Amino acid sequence: AAGCCLQTLAARRQQLSGAHRLSSYRAPLVEILSPDNPETAKLQQLADEGMRVFVDPQFAPNSSLGVHPPLRLKYLATKSAVNKLLYTNFHQKGLAIVLPRSLVESGKDKG
Repeated sequence: AAGCCLQTLAARRQQLSGAHRLSSYRAPLVEILSPDNPETAKLQQLADEGMRVFVDPQFAPNSSLGVHPPLRLKYLATKSAVNKLLYTNFHQKGLAIVLPRSLVESGKDKG
């Protein structure tokens, strides 16, 4: 759909779900929350700017070594149930994007 560009997929997902979540795509929070709520300004800033994710400068993902760890035996034994739970609880609700394993393992984003 988006040519497997993760940034495009994520932006599209934000736009589609923005009207129902804490988001700058939604009406200003002052119109939704009580005017007496002392957290309104902080929540509006979070909705407008998002949340910064701090990453240790020395962090190196497993894939940086060129080798991906094997799938755990417990996952392999229960993958049908786990995949169904992930699909119904996250993907169907628009809370997750399912990517092909080959794309994830390649580390390439066609964007």
